[in-house]
Amino acid sequence: MTLTTAPDDAGSGPLPVRDATGSVTSKVSSYTMTPPGNALGAPASVGKRVGARIIDLFLANVVTVPFMMPILTAETVDELGQASARAGLGSVLALALGLVQIWLVGSKGWSIGKKVMGIAVVDEATGGTIGFGRAFLRELVVGLLTAFLLNLISIFLDKSGRKAGWQDKAVRTNVID
Repeated sequence: MTLTTAPDDAGSGPLPVRDATGSVTSKVSSYTMTPPGNALGAPASVGKRVGARIIDLFLANVVTVPFMMPILTAETVDELGQASARAGLGSVLALALGLVQIWLVGSKGWSIGKKVMGIAVVDEATGGTIGFGRAFLRELVVGLLTAFLLNLISIFLDKSGRKAGWQDKAVRTNVID
């Protein structure tokens, strides 16, 4: 069996490759996937997905909450003004963390929570990384769905067996173990 490989942009290993039979072997960051059939890895369990999201949300709260709390205890207009300025700083830090997380998903296949839970986001066709734009769009869809409490439900509505949420379908990705 002959495999062709191409180094990824970080030079850390091969990207998805096809052998003579058409089978795909992929490497995204430290996750190596050898897919059964046409799939690109086993779908990540709902528990791991929820765990990863909880970890990511916890990190965002660790960055944001300390800056938001003074708003609740402000007793004067001056204190409220100062607390609002601190809350703005907390929002900027949360935005920076969010952009770093999106960059990690796009370039490495994982956010901090996904890395801890041992799952990765990959392109559904190649098994490679998805880039910043698709990772950003994926999180935008998650944000919109969360507002309507449909994100988790969408995983159970997937009939393909991939447990793909609408955010995965929007940008053609899989979440895998």
